[in-house]
Amino acid sequence: MRIDIAEALAVAFSEAQVLAMARLDGTIDALMIPDVVILDTPLGEMKTSALINAWTQAGAQIILTDSVNQSGLERPQAWRTVDRPFTDQMLIDAIGWSD
Repeated sequence: MRIDIAEALAVAFSEAQVLAMARLDGTIDALMIPDVVILDTPLGEMKTSALINAWTQAGAQIILTDSVNQSGLERPQAWRTVDRPFTDQMLIDAIGWSD
């Protein structure tokens, strides 16, 4: 879990459940439905992930933090990107919610 990102968003959106990880891995609770998912995971892995698809269908915001290295693949339109280095405000803006 990327604590720095989760803490920044918890301040802005105290009711939101945020999942921020460098990569998808086996430690994620498959029953959890986060409001926001922030990942550095390669787009190819995310597009084929049943977990990401389930979260997207449940309404989770998907944010990629490494879109520079995602060339050649088209991301789903609903997914957003924030390129590193980014600020807390850039993440908040990418989510597009009002506090």
